[in-house]
Amino acid sequence: MVSTEQKGFDQIWDKALLGSRVEGKVLIIDRDPNLIQAVREALKRQGQGFSAIVARDGKSAEKLLRSEPVTLVLYNLKVPKASDIELLKYLSRSYPDVEVIAISGLGGEELQKIVGTKADIECIEKPYAIDGIV
Repeated sequence: MVSTEQKGFDQIWDKALLGSRVEGKVLIIDRDPNLIQAVREALKRQGQGFSAIVARDGKSAEKLLRSEPVTLVLYNLKVPKASDIELLKYLSRSYPDVEVIAISGLGGEELQKIVGTKADIECIEKPYAIDGIV
């Protein structure tokens, strides 16, 4: 289910990365170099052996997912299109053990309506402060 709570990035980040995991890969699906760099810096500061891989679009993301095991997907939805929603459904269906965080201008409830109630996706609503990531 898409989270409808108003959570800060730090809370979602901690839930996704911490716990019993001590290492893993985060797949960032985005073209924004600022967000990509911020996430890489945050992972480095975590000091738990997490690394980031980047896909610039859904097709690249699917290809990476087939070849690289990931712990978390961070997906920045600029303006959600049908292909974005299909990718979220694909992630939920094909990789149920992978945490998914969607950054979207849509609220969690709206995203849940579009994606479906079975998807387990956290949602960070835009606008957000990039400082909250790092």
